[in-house]
Amino acid sequence: MRCENHKQTKKIMQALKAPVLMIAEPGIVLLYLPFLVVTSRLNMRIDMGIGHYLAIPFWLSGGITALWCVRDFYAKGKGTPVPVDPPKNLVVSGPYRHIRNPMYAGILLILIGHIVWSGSVALILYGCVLAGLLHLFVVYYE
Repeated sequence: MRCENHKQTKKIMQALKAPVLMIAEPGIVLLYLPFLVVTSRLNMRIDMGIGHYLAIPFWLSGGITALWCVRDFYAKGKGTPVPVDPPKNLVVSGPYRHIRNPMYAGILLILIGHIVWSGSVALILYGCVLAGLLHLFVVYYE
């Protein structure tokens, strides 16, 4: 009985880990830090006019890609997208069938949406730094 409760608790914790980590990590990288950049006093803006609505397809495609990857990491890989708890099984289906790091592509698409929506020059610089860091992470860690 005690062992069965432990297994159920472990299963529940694993199920909660992916959504919590998915909210915390990208929440900081894609919401909090860009918000700080856009609201800083040093930020210049490009007037996008009605064109800022072009951000919506970037947000949708990036968000769908990222969520699909999280689902595949959890369901098929038995892990999370966070490096401290990587998938136990290699995921080669869905977006991973076509691109090596679709999670990062989704993150960058969402950030491009933020850039298009806000017209923030500083956010362009932030996006370049983030893309560079993601590349270094892939090259030196993965």
